[in-house]
Amino acid sequence: MFPTLHVLGIDSKPRLAPQAEVLKAINDFKDRIIPVFSELKQQANQITTMHDDLERCRLETRALKTSLQRVQPLEQELAEVRSALQQTSGQLEQALALAEKASGDLVQSREELQACQTTMEEMEGNVRRYKGQLHGHSDLVNKFLNFAQMEVELTWL
Repeated sequence: MFPTLHVLGIDSKPRLAPQAEVLKAINDFKDRIIPVFSELKQQANQITTMHDDLERCRLETRALKTSLQRVQPLEQELAEVRSALQQTSGQLEQALALAEKASGDLVQSREELQACQTTMEEMEGNVRRYKGQLHGHSDLVNKFLNFAQMEVELTWL
């Protein structure tokens, strides 16, 4: 720095020479005012960035509102689909229960049919046996009748 010169003023207080005062004012300006302007510029940049961010947020908000308007009807549709799915699931469970019951009934019916077929086969066997016995008895009766007729004829002779 420059050496300070004292100039006596009216009040007898020492003062700096005008050049020293200008230098002091410049240094004071550099020390106090320039940082304020730098901070002001930095704040202005931050404000610009914040405005840009705010505008971007507004655009995103509009886009989200638009998406929400498209999604809300889909939510109703989703609720309806879920309800239909629940009903279908209930009907499926009923159908499966009925199918299982029908399967059990079918197995039981097949067993009954098999038992009936076995009984019918036994009865058909009995019928054949009875027919055979009847045929045998008919032959015997015919032989007996023939024999009796011969006896009658012999007695008439």
